[in-house]
Amino acid sequence: MNKKFTLSFNFKILLGWLVFFGLGFGLAWWSPWSDSGRTVTVTGESTITAQPDEFVFNPYYTASAKDRTQATTAVRKTGDQVVSKLKALGVAEEDIKTDISAYDFSLRAEGGQSKEFEASYALTITLDNEELAQQVFDYLLTTKAQGSISPQVNFSNDTRANLKSQARMAAVNNAQSQAEEIADELGQSVTKAISVEEVSGFDVIPYYGGGAEDRPAADSLLQETAELLPGQQDLTFSVKVTFGLR
Repeated sequence: MNKKFTLSFNFKILLGWLVFFGLGFGLAWWSPWSDSGRTVTVTGESTITAQPDEFVFNPYYTASAKDRTQATTAVRKTGDQVVSKLKALGVAEEDIKTDISAYDFSLRAEGGQSKEFEASYALTITLDNEELAQQVFDYLLTTKAQGSISPQVNFSNDTRANLKSQARMAAVNNAQSQAEEIADELGQSVTKAISVEEVSGFDVIPYYGGGAEDRPAADSLLQETAELLPGQQDLTFSVKVTFGLR
């Protein structure tokens, strides 16, 4: 006996299921409840005030003679005496760099009748002790040093790294506070940080306390001196931070 099976479809029910699954798939792909796409980007800033702890002196000495050897010998004698005195004051040899060079006056563009050579003995003295730096400064004032007598004042690498770490943390906290204020105004809340970008390079312009004008008069070299005052510098750091919102 043959049996017939009849399969009937309710197109309204089928259409309802199709719409239901379509909406479900679209919502899963869109995810309006997720934090993606909802962000706030702010720039956090911080300023740290600190006193420099590195002193760099760059004096130089010159001597002239009729030939290169005589000029170099003369200036070397002067420079070596200065180096010897610096070591006696307590400056370590590794903190002293020297450079000797000689120039033929007759080769200069401005010309002139002189055939003499001029030799130069340049020194770079790097110190991280303010008391010793003061002693070196006092001594250099008594010599015939040329160029800047006062030191260039910087932050040592270790100090700079420590200050930068402090400034970065403060800048990030500042960015967090700004983001929370903005989110509160929008009736939302801040989630995790999505990206962080350093904006400032934390660069400090070297400070020079003065130059040869600080040198006392010749008749008072042993009675007068000048005090090194490194002062304090403001170090500014900024970061751009993007936070998620919900």
